[in-house]
Amino acid sequence: ITLRSVAIFKYLDEKSGYYHDNILNTISNLVLACSIFIFVLYIFFSKKGKLKADFNHPTIMVTSGVCAISTIIFATKMFGYFAEDYRLLNPGESIFTNPISIITLLCGVFGILSCAHFFLNMFTTHRVAVLRSYMAMGSVIFLTLYTTYLYFNTTFALNSPNKIADQLAFLIAAVFFLFETRISLGTDKWRPYIATGLISAALIGYSAIPSLIVYFVRGDVISISIEESVFMLTLFIYIVSRLSLCLSLPLDVESPIIASFSRFANEQSQRIAENDRLYQERYAVQLSIDDLIGEEAPAAEAETAETTEEAAEPEAAEYIQGSFFNDDFTAPELAQDTDKTIPEQKEVNYEENPDN
Repeated sequence: ITLRSVAIFKYLDEKSGYYHDNILNTISNLVLACSIFIFVLYIFFSKKGKLKADFNHPTIMVTSGVCAISTIIFATKMFGYFAEDYRLLNPGESIFTNPISIITLLCGVFGILSCAHFFLNMFTTHRVAVLRSYMAMGSVIFLTLYTTYLYFNTTFALNSPNKIADQLAFLIAAVFFLFETRISLGTDKWRPYIATGLISAALIGYSAIPSLIVYFVRGDVISISIEESVFMLTLFIYIVSRLSLCLSLPLDVESPIIASFSRFANEQSQRIAENDRLYQERYAVQLSIDDLIGEEAPAAEAETAETTEEAAEPEAAEYIQGSFFNDDFTAPELAQDTDKTIPEQKEVNYEENPDN
């Protein structure tokens, strides 16, 4: 940052955006590249461990409030750019035919969502908050869209060193807030989060601090606007404060005492389940043959009753069958009519009456 500030004061042509002598700017770029390389190595060589995020910290509340104010001012500036493009339209021409104007309008809209994200950082203290994650995605999209706006903006040349530094700063900041969104969703990745935070803080400071120094010393704006530089400075403060807070965050691990209680409870649950299984096997109700017959008896009795009703024979048939086997069998009708006598028949003498 110091080398770039000296290079801007001594060699920068503010109209073209290029340096008369590029040696200091080249050295500062090499130092920045080496720093970024070291920060990337943090992903591979840092200690593994999951931190316990804290959103209920005064540092987070203050820096989030400052970022919210600068974001709403910056979003208003983007709406101003859109209104200026609309004012310069030719008669009968639609503003939505110009892609830059559409990107400018979207930057203003998502800038409001980014402002809501920083306000939610102040008032939502839970580690996992879905609404805050949605608003954080608004910050990611806002920074990405503004990077696109810088690329297509014609205020400076396409390969202007200051313009390229601003683009890289906003783009890496979008990646940082993408990992911060994961924290609000409960799917945090702390090593990439810290690495991208270090890289984005270096790039944002490299871009914003020299620009603000030049503005306050000479009154010159070497970026698109002073609102952009102020917004980048607030992002720098916010990211540095988040990274410094990570140094004091505890590990998100279970307490040894709680872990021992949990293991004891699991062992007891398994033992109770095993005892229940053994008890059910030992004292299980077993069905005997009599129980099985008893269960089938009602159905058998019903079938027997139906068969008896269908196979019932009349009393006359019983009489006929009984007469074959028992001579003393008395017909039911004769047994009932005991008072009636059968008249005697006279014996016919065929010898005396040959005619008969």
